[in-house]
Amino acid sequence: MRPAGGVGDESGGFPAGLDLAWPAARPGFGGFAGRRAVTAGNAVHLAAQAVREKALQTAALLLDVPQLSLDIRDGSVFATGKNLSPSLRDIADTLAGALGNKFPAGLGPSLEAAALFARLGQGGE
Repeated sequence: MRPAGGVGDESGGFPAGLDLAWPAARPGFGGFAGRRAVTAGNAVHLAAQAVREKALQTAALLLDVPQLSLDIRDGSVFATGKNLSPSLRDIADTLAGALGNKFPAGLGPSLEAAALFARLGQGGE
């Protein structure tokens, strides 16, 4: 199952074989369930932005190029003028401390993010 709402666009696309499981809601929850899509969808969007940013920061360090020269397409990071294009899986392996990969200084482990969404006036900005 693939999430809707441009999450793949925000994070740079989903690598082949990636599957995200979404919990099913129990029937009979009523009309308030629509708010779940608003709050959860926006939280997923914010987390996807954070994952994209971390992937680009890591790739910039690995490829020794400015972060602004990078783009994520089809599950890989591409640098202008370079023949190298590490996949998001390669970057995740690097951040996980996989054997043989150098862990980039200044970045925390794992290619993941968590985010909370709060409406304006409800703890948001």
